[in-house]
Amino acid sequence: MMTVELNIATIIYVASAIGVVGSAVKILFEAKKALTKPLEEINKKLEHFEECLDKDKSHIDKIDSAIAELGEATNLMVSASRITLAHLRDGNNTGEIDAKVKEIDNWLIERKDYVI
Repeated sequence: MMTVELNIATIIYVASAIGVVGSAVKILFEAKKALTKPLEEINKKLEHFEECLDKDKSHIDKIDSAIAELGEATNLMVSASRITLAHLRDGNNTGEIDAKVKEIDNWLIERKDYVI
């Protein structure tokens, strides 16, 4: 038969070993946490930046579309003004005026509503 001797020194050694192992595990866990925390913060910031960039891109696309529509409207107004001035000078050009009115009406019907 085998006898197990327990004395105070053995109990102290076992308790110390458990304490040392527990402390080592705690230190490793805290070290891992300290090392991964900056990476988590950077990932959160990157996700926020990506969301902001997506919103900004959408807004810029809307602005570009609105600018394109304003360019078309300006071209129509300039050409209509030119035809009007030619008609005032010559007293004719009614065919061009009718064609321009139809072009402007079609543009107004087909244009898209751009909301910024």
